[in-house]
Formats: sequence, C-alpha cells, structure tokens
Amino acid sequence: MLRIPTLLITLCSFTPVAAAQPPHPSPPHHDVDVDQHHHRQERFLQVLRERDPERHQELMHLRESDPDAFRAVMGRLARYAQAMSSRPGSAERLQVMLELDYRIHELALGWDELSRSERSARRAEMRELTEQLFELRQAQRRERLAEMSTRLEQLSAEIEERERGRDEIIDHFLDDLVGEGLPGL
Repeated sequence: MLRIPTLLITLCSFTPVAAAQPPHPSPPHHDVDVDQHHHRQERFLQVLRERDPERHQELMHLRESDPDAFRAVMGRLARYAQAMSSRPGSAERLQVMLELDYRIHELALGWDELSRSERSARRAEMRELTEQLFELRQAQRRERLAEMSTRLEQLSAEIEERERGRDEIIDHFLDDLVGEGLPGL
C-alpha cells in the first residue's frame, strides 16, 4: 500500500520553489495552466524517482491502476505543499512530524512477535516519539488558532467599520447602480 507520509517527506525535501508550486489535484482549464500543471507534476515525480524509487514505482502503479486514487494522492500532496509554503518553518515541522509518525508505525510492526520485556522497551520508545509528535501537533494547532484569531479580529473590525459607514455605503451603491454618482453624466 502506498504510504502518503513517505511521499510527503519527499515533498518536504523538495525545493522551496517546488513547494510553492505543488502538483495540483486536477489540471486547470487553460492550455498554459495545463502545461504548468503537467510540468510541476512531472518534476515532483522526477524528484521522487531520484530520492525514493520504490515509492515512485508505487505511485506509477497507482497512476495506471487507479487514476482517481492517484489524483487524490496528488491532491493531498498539493494541499500539504500549499500549507507548507504559506507558513515559515512549517515544511521543516511537517517533515519532522511525518518522520516521527512513520517511525512510530515502523516500531509497531511485528508487535505480536515481541517478548513481554521487548514490548515494554518498544512501548517506552514509541511513547517518547508519540509525545514529541503530540507536542508538534499542538504547536501546529496553536499556530492555526492564532492565525484564525487574527483573521477574526480583522473581520470584526471590518464589520464595525462598515456599520459606521452604513448609510454612505448604501448610498454609494445606489448612486453607482443608477448612474447618479458618475461624473459627467
């Protein structure tokens, strides 16, 4: 099964320019945009082939066997890349988070074959990694909350400003609509 975290780690290690121009989930409608979309997608696949040939092969198999799933994967990658390019340090944090997540899941493999003492030691290691992952996710949520709070404050101020200028806004709209506010008419 194709592991999205591995693909995202590859995407995280992509250059900032590439992260700012992620592969899009579906091609845009204009010919130039289609060419740009195709170029970004192929560039990502090329980097993936160089850095993780096994994951590249899995993705190519998915592209052939289930185009809808392939587009969904590429769409998720595009959304993550967009989020990474919009916040300073987020690409690095996301990469660490994905690596932690991957390592935790890796440690869980073969759990049933471990002795009681091996399980105890493995669980302690998994807990330490999970605590690190939890803190990173909490920091990410706090950052998003701060961004939302700022945006809410801006919207609230905008609403208050529009309320103060309510009559002027309404009159201006009506003047423009009927042509009375235009000079020279």
